[in-house]
Amino acid sequence: MTVHRRLAALFFADIVDFSGLSARDEAEALRLVPVFQAVTREVVGRFGGRIVKFLGDGVIVEFPSTGNAIGAAAGLMETFVRESARPPSRASGLRIGVHVGDVAITEDGDVFGDGVNTTARLCEEAAPGRILASEDVYRQLKQRKEFAFAPRGDRDLQGVGSVGTYEVTLTGPVEPDRRAFRFEYPGGGFGWLRTPRGRLAAGVGVVALGAVLWATRGSWTPWLAADSAESATLDPSRLAVLYFRDQSPAQDLGHLADGFTETLIHELGGVDGLKVVSQYGVRRFDATQTPIDSVARALEAGTIIDGTVSRSGDSLRVQVQLVDATDMTQIASFTEVRPWSEIFSLQDQITADVSTALRQRLGHEFALQKRRRATESVEAWELVQRAERMKEQAEGGDEAVSAAIQGDADSLLALAGELDPAWAEPALVRARLSLDVGMEAALTAGLDHVTEALRREPGSPAALALRGALQNELARAASDSVRAAGLLAAAERDLRTAVANDPTYASGWITLADLLYNDKWELSEARDAARRAYEADVFLLEDDHFVWLCEISLQLEDYDQARRWCDEGRRRFPDRERLLSAELVRLASAGAEPDPAAAWSLVRELGQHAFPEYNVPAAKLYTAAVLVRAGLPDSAAAVVTDARAGAPEDVAPFLDYLEAYVRLLDGERSRSVVLLRAFLIALPEYRAIVARDHWFDELRGDRRFEAIVDRVHLPVFCRILCEPPLSPTS
Repeated sequence: MTVHRRLAALFFADIVDFSGLSARDEAEALRLVPVFQAVTREVVGRFGGRIVKFLGDGVIVEFPSTGNAIGAAAGLMETFVRESARPPSRASGLRIGVHVGDVAITEDGDVFGDGVNTTARLCEEAAPGRILASEDVYRQLKQRKEFAFAPRGDRDLQGVGSVGTYEVTLTGPVEPDRRAFRFEYPGGGFGWLRTPRGRLAAGVGVVALGAVLWATRGSWTPWLAADSAESATLDPSRLAVLYFRDQSPAQDLGHLADGFTETLIHELGGVDGLKVVSQYGVRRFDATQTPIDSVARALEAGTIIDGTVSRSGDSLRVQVQLVDATDMTQIASFTEVRPWSEIFSLQDQITADVSTALRQRLGHEFALQKRRRATESVEAWELVQRAERMKEQAEGGDEAVSAAIQGDADSLLALAGELDPAWAEPALVRARLSLDVGMEAALTAGLDHVTEALRREPGSPAALALRGALQNELARAASDSVRAAGLLAAAERDLRTAVANDPTYASGWITLADLLYNDKWELSEARDAARRAYEADVFLLEDDHFVWLCEISLQLEDYDQARRWCDEGRRRFPDRERLLSAELVRLASAGAEPDPAAAWSLVRELGQHAFPEYNVPAAKLYTAAVLVRAGLPDSAAAVVTDARAGAPEDVAPFLDYLEAYVRLLDGERSRSVVLLRAFLIALPEYRAIVARDHWFDELRGDRRFEAIVDRVHLPVFCRILCEPPLSPTS
């Protein structure tokens, strides 16, 4: 083995008290690992470092510049605290050791020597949430004003000796030293070894580091990781599902392990866009000691799925890891635990759940990789990622704060576009921000951004679909009928072109279904578009198509299909607010079994989401409809009164609309018409929609109802051309 020696800046970081967290809450501990690894990749890339290897909850990173190492350490500390806080974590954050010294580098990119040992020991000595640097780091950076060093005395480090230490904090922003970004590295990365007992072991070049997520039970031999040039050619969409391993003490779960593996191969093999190695291809590696990176190269698989099954008391535990074979880092890991008594009936369901979770994780990862490959500018890439996170932070917050965040995000995206004039993504994200703002000026600006994106990437389905969505929103807000009609036609044309250019573009199909359903009331074609979105959404990242499929099926009075789509949507996305509301619509409609308990459960769930002051009153009125259908009109009347008490004034018209349905179910036709009239006086643009709503079929032919609705115009044209509703009459 050829070994190179050089001076390098290193840091070693790990999650504080990870072992204790694993004992208290294993699921939370496993959740933090991919978060830690993802933010590490991002921050290290920004500062020009190289990830030598991940060690479960730890990482060792090499930098050609000591200042970059400290800047990256501080950035990682801050970013991990922010990202791991969603949802709240019980982890204490990170601790990081930084050192500059002589290291030996092998052909596979591993590092070892006194410099590595010192860095690892400094990390062990660091206080939670702190960066502890060696005296060598202090000597190099003590004149830099952006760093502050607090002496922490000499420490006697095991296997190293006495080392002067300093806690480091930042006194200002650290700009990465771009001159230090270009230097040659051997290939390399982090690898795992499959042992006869089925445990995972980290391939560690430095015995002193010793920190691994899983320990071996059997013996293992040293290995070399894949050469970086060869690994880079692996296709991430080609998957290998390695045979799950039986980790039960009695070794009596082999049949279940094989069943999970083969069912998962079958499930994922049916997903368009994925190339899954057959069970015969992976069978030859079952129960061997072949390192995972070698398996990946042999099977030419860029993504590896590795798992175990074990018995814990009266439960079956299935653990799965998703591994990026290009650098042997863990993309994600999760655990499913089910009662042992139900295992045979639930095996298919567990496998389906694993398949769904893996497809979603893969989808996010592939989208990220595709975006990464589209630009060679590290700075532009980082700015877009920061802007995307800011875009998420702006959603659902205070209006003024959200506007400020969106403005800052837009500025970052403008700079990213300047840094890489050929990359369309910054302009596309700016257009999505404009769509989120929704004001006419913002929507018009969004069209300019899409024009720029199409100049950079002609025919882009994402850009065409986004232009269609922007034009549709402008049509909905237009006060001029001719302009509205032109915008709607242009929106439909762009959306149809987008899905023709890429029939697998699920988001384009969803937006087209929205237009056909909400603006043109072409229900059958709208449902077809939503179904195409469902079929194209191979990575299960979308949820709007379930909403449209559920609601449109209800409007078509196809109640079996409505239940199918509502149920599947909520099973895949149990916390999505719109799917909770869609299920309430279904429960309130004819054809559904009236289930007050289920309705009240949904009300409670919606109360946990944003804007409960708006969502909960509406949810209670849906529940009132369920109560009437269940033969409990007095309870329904009490719920109506409770729902309307204290509801915001601007939601009152929609409550009129929902109460009109409740009254009609209870036989109060006149009261229902009066409420609908009040609703349409406030919102005349809904005249065509109410005329077509199957909830009010019973009122068809009633002169009072026919006088306030519109049966001539399509919904979007009705908003402009219809006369306002007649004045109230007896």
